[in-house]
Amino acid sequence: MKKILISRTDRIGDLILTTPLINEIKKSIKDSFIAVLVSDYAKEVLYNNPDIDLIFTVEDKKLYEKIKKENFDTAIIVYPRFKVAAIIFFAGIEQRIGTAYRWFSPLFFNTLVKIHRKNSGLHEADLNLLLVKDIIGEKKAKKVFYFPTEAERIRADEYIVKIGFKEKFIMIFIGGRGSADNLSPEKYAELSKEINKKAGRKILISYGIFEEEKIKRFMQKVKHTPDIHIMENPMPIRELAALIEQCEVFISGSTGPMHIAAALDKKTLSFFPVKGAIPSRWAPIGNKAIILQQEKNKKMDDIPVDLIIERLKILLEK
Repeated sequence: MKKILISRTDRIGDLILTTPLINEIKKSIKDSFIAVLVSDYAKEVLYNNPDIDLIFTVEDKKLYEKIKKENFDTAIIVYPRFKVAAIIFFAGIEQRIGTAYRWFSPLFFNTLVKIHRKNSGLHEADLNLLLVKDIIGEKKAKKVFYFPTEAERIRADEYIVKIGFKEKFIMIFIGGRGSADNLSPEKYAELSKEINKKAGRKILISYGIFEEEKIKRFMQKVKHTPDIHIMENPMPIRELAALIEQCEVFISGSTGPMHIAAALDKKTLSFFPVKGAIPSRWAPIGNKAIILQQEKNKKMDDIPVDLIIERLKILLEK
């Protein structure tokens, strides 16, 4: 049995975009044992994934001992960080695959892959697959992976019934951890009211932890608007994902839940900035998706609501 450790220790969306690599490795190497090293914050998006045999978190104080004990043959460091690279090196893993251009790469990696992620023109998921081209051959990411449990689906059904959303509804996630520019809560409020009026859909509003201020600003603008339900509290990511699976269209900025929606094959309408988290690298994969991008030298809120509604109707008709 070949034992492989795959490390990606940053955010939820980044980890979801690493699942094609995990899946291809599992398919290419029969009887392989795959462990992943992730952040404690993001680990839950990999629960119930049949390609994964073991999960470590980078915050674990006994991480070095646990990795060394497993006697891995290969480590693939997708998101290179000095601490992780050092632990993997000193754990004695024979093959250590990483990008060539970190200052510490020649110290800790013995298979150096010449990839510049920034300005490559390639999608993040495809850049990840390039790291293991010598193992799996040349591959393109066609989809990403997320696996709800039946219990999570049942709880989502119960929640939908509880709030009276028996028919099709649209889910809007107004939050995000700041990795990309997004619409303001006030703009999302304006959009929600127009969707309700012009597309005739009920709307479920969701948001992330520590985003109470955003939801307060949103609520001030939608007072007494029917058919807009705001979650009482931010939900754990797996409970949120089960609700995403129930919606007709998922609307958000470029954020982790958008990639979960794509993994669940939900239609997405997403707002992307003109710089930084651009669509060519961070767009959703494998689902029906429409992206609206801010124009150069304009704010995200300058995207016209009428244009958003027009694109939403196209998605609803697909």
